[in-house]
Amino acid sequence: MSLLNPFKKALAMNTVLRSRLAAAFVLGCASLSLQAAPTVTVGGTSVAGAGQISAVSGLACPLITFNTLPAGSDCLGATYSPDTGNNYVTGNIPGVSATPPGDTTPYLTISPARGASVTVTLGSGANYFGFYAGSLDPFNAVRFNYSGSSDFVVYTGTQLATFAGIPADGNQTVGRYFNIFSESGRTFSSVVLTSSKAAFETDNHAFGVASVPAPGALALLGIGALGLFGAARRRVA
Repeated sequence: MSLLNPFKKALAMNTVLRSRLAAAFVLGCASLSLQAAPTVTVGGTSVAGAGQISAVSGLACPLITFNTLPAGSDCLGATYSPDTGNNYVTGNIPGVSATPPGDTTPYLTISPARGASVTVTLGSGANYFGFYAGSLDPFNAVRFNYSGSSDFVVYTGTQLATFAGIPADGNQTVGRYFNIFSESGRTFSSVVLTSSKAAFETDNHAFGVASVPAPGALALLGIGALGLFGAARRRVA
C-alpha cells in the first residue's frame, strides 16, 4: 500500500466534510429566504417583586400572571391547558422548581413532578409571545405552532440561553425576558412549554400583535433558521 493513500483518503474526507458544511450553510440560508424564521429578542422591563415583564408596546395582552385561576384571566384570548393550578407555585421548592430571579409572585413551573407540558392557545392574529424565564436548562423547550399550518419551531433552553448570551446551566440567579416575533404574514396559534426534568420556570407572559423589530445580527437569524429546520426534520421523520 502506498504511503500516500492515507493522506489522500484524509484529504478526500476533508473535502467531503467541507462540502457537507457548505451544503448545510446553503440549506440554512434557504430556510431564511423560503421559510424565514421567528425574530427573537431578549429584554424586558424590571418590576420590583415580579422580575421582568414585556417591554413591547401596544399589546392587547401585555401581562399574564399566575396569581389567580384560570391563568390568562388577566387578558382575554389566552387559554392554558392543563389549568389545574398544580403548576402555579411561589418561592423555591427543593428538587421541584426555583423562582425566577426577583420574582416573589406565583409563577408557572413545568416538570415531570408538576406536569411536563402546558399548552397556551392564543387568540387570533397573535404574532408575538413573550415570557420571563429563570434558570434555563438544556431539557427545557418552547414550541411555537403556526396558525393554519402544521409548521412549528422549537427552541430548547440551550438555544434560548444562546440568544441571551448566557449558559444553560440552571443558574437560579439568572433570568431573562424573551420576545418571540413570527415571520411577516404569519401568526402563532399556540405555544407549548415542556421540560423533561425539574424544571422550566416562567412568568409574566404576554402576547398580541406587534411590530417585528429588525434583526440585530445575521447570527441571530441563523440560529432561528436552524431551529425551524430542525423542527421540520422532526416533523418529517
